[in-house]
Amino acid sequence: MARERGVIRAWITDRGFGFLRPDSYGPDLFVHISACQFGEPSIGAHVSYEVGEGRDGRPIAVDLQIVE
Repeated sequence: MARERGVIRAWITDRGFGFLRPDSYGPDLFVHISACQFGEPSIGAHVSYEVGEGRDGRPIAVDLQIVE
């Protein structure tokens, strides 16, 4: 499966989640801290990720990695 790329656009530290804006398409994706392979991301960080499915059936970002 090809990895997607995007940018962290919002992060709520005390709640452990945020949102990223995909480089290639559509609406922002939800990101939970458990999906981050590197700890808490910074706003504006460029990341790669895979698209998974949240509990509500909507797409979410999983397996985030920082892109240099």
